[in-house]
Amino acid sequence: CILGVPLAFLYFQRSVDPANDCYVWLGFLFSYHYLLHMEFYNFSLSFALFFVIVGYWWRHRLTMTVKRIGGLDLMLVLLSLCHIVSYALLLAIGLAACLTLRPFRSVVTCTGYMMPAGILLLNYILDTMQGAEYKYHSGNWFWEYLWKNRSLLAFNDDFLWVNTVLLSLLLTLIAYTLWREKIEPRIVGRGKGPGFSSGPNFFIAILEITPGRRFR
Repeated sequence: CILGVPLAFLYFQRSVDPANDCYVWLGFLFSYHYLLHMEFYNFSLSFALFFVIVGYWWRHRLTMTVKRIGGLDLMLVLLSLCHIVSYALLLAIGLAACLTLRPFRSVVTCTGYMMPAGILLLNYILDTMQGAEYKYHSGNWFWEYLWKNRSLLAFNDDFLWVNTVLLSLLLTLIAYTLWREKIEPRIVGRGKGPGFSSGPNFFIAILEITPGRRFR
């Protein structure tokens, strides 16, 4: 669990942007995290596998063969067995990534080989809805959960400032990425800028979406 996170993030970063690996150190920063202390071992394993799958898909997204699709589906099944939260987050990111492919034929192909994974998630959701007792929370609880959650590094309130700093960093990196890749190229009339902040964005975002104890 501990070594898997930095190694998986190293693979992910080199798959997405091999020329820019300055954020690989984040893997070491988050490898010994709070959820590991709380014995969420399945989620910790899924955390590492998440980045391996994203890196694998990005590396082969334009050259997918039957063998590579089989390997991808096998890793997706393993991820679903580790933790459903990481699995659902990966499918959401995968859907958004598929829509960025060109030409449109690649979008259709990607949707086709990702469809079995989506059916598996839908089947899980339908099974859990049968006889489930729903618990609703107020908007204030949801805001506290996102902004002041204790699932990142903190064992008590003294360390909540760490989460605030990292969440602010996430929002800053997202804004900077949108500027470099979407807004600035249109202004100056050049190609897209380097998307080097995609790594930290994925890394910090997945820690903001944490499993409840019912998934333990």
